[in-house]
Amino acid sequence: SAIGSSLRRAFDAFVAFCFLWFTLPVTVLLGLLVLVTSGKLFARTQVVVAQQSALGAGPRAETAALLQFATRRADNSFTLLGARLERWEIHRWLNVWNILRGDLAWVGIAPLTPEQAARLTEEWQQKRYECRAGFTGLWYVQTDNLQDLDAVCIADAYYAATRSVREDWRIGWQ
Repeated sequence: SAIGSSLRRAFDAFVAFCFLWFTLPVTVLLGLLVLVTSGKLFARTQVVVAQQSALGAGPRAETAALLQFATRRADNSFTLLGARLERWEIHRWLNVWNILRGDLAWVGIAPLTPEQAARLTEEWQQKRYECRAGFTGLWYVQTDNLQDLDAVCIADAYYAATRSVREDWRIGWQ
């Protein structure tokens, strides 16, 4: 329902704001360290966050640029700090800005690159787009990584079919 999604969006924005506020000192310090070690602060990744049906024209991708700490140098090699940030998933902290902006939900389907999303052509794979992309989700807690697109699609389709506030809480805590 529209009221339910508005409440969910307001809750996501409130939690994102609190997270950003309380982690601000650590985030600023990490940002300075990333800037010094890699030469740049941010990296952006273009992802598909939703699919909408255009009247008679088939699905239309809604994309967003996810913001992350730059953990690699220009030659695509990791910095020592960057490797640790990625291992502990701290490089993703800046994705919380995307939640605050409304690009992502806290819990949702996996945000895929446009190339990955283009490979999803079967009807059951399209069911995942009944939900918005999330910072975390069933895809994050049940699959090893985004390399196995079939496993991610299965987790996303299951999530879309069984989505509830209670399930979102359970996934969020995992």
